[in-house]
Amino acid sequence: MIALQAAGKGENIPHIGIGLLIVNEIVSLHTANCRTEKCNNKGGLILCIIADQEPTTIFFMNQELDVLLVDDDRDICLMVETILKFAGYKVRSCYFPDQLQQAFSIAIPRLLLMDMLLSGTDGRDVCRRVKSDPLTSQVKIIMMSAHPDADKSCHEAGADDFISKPFDMEYFISKIKGQLTAKP
Repeated sequence: MIALQAAGKGENIPHIGIGLLIVNEIVSLHTANCRTEKCNNKGGLILCIIADQEPTTIFFMNQELDVLLVDDDRDICLMVETILKFAGYKVRSCYFPDQLQQAFSIAIPRLLLMDMLLSGTDGRDVCRRVKSDPLTSQVKIIMMSAHPDADKSCHEAGADDFISKPFDMEYFISKIKGQLTAKP
């Protein structure tokens, strides 16, 4: 258990690192009430309450993640997660594209592995949004699909690579490794 002392205030703030302590001090100097918490394996959380405004939550991420998988088929997610974890990668899944922003708030992955057609959403549109956002533009994206000729449209949407379903496991791992070791 870590307990740091807020500069000049004489109060202990348990479970936070120096980065959260500094941010807590800066926000407090601007007459906001803050509650700082350490979230195990997810970074830190600061709840800021400024007079006459809605509470604001600031989330700091520090979790490393190699691959974030986005596919609305939970069985495919389970299979792909198992393959990637066995190969030594840190991987998480989300089943709906609207969960992507929340997943990015926890950890920005090095690689986004995404189905082209998701329930109610075109994965190519999601790809364009990820690539156009300065926070996530450097994330490598591999899109997957069983549809013929999907390769070209996925690359046009900004995907770095494409995997056709069904796929051979060795080929699949080589594609993942290739993108994770490629220079930005």
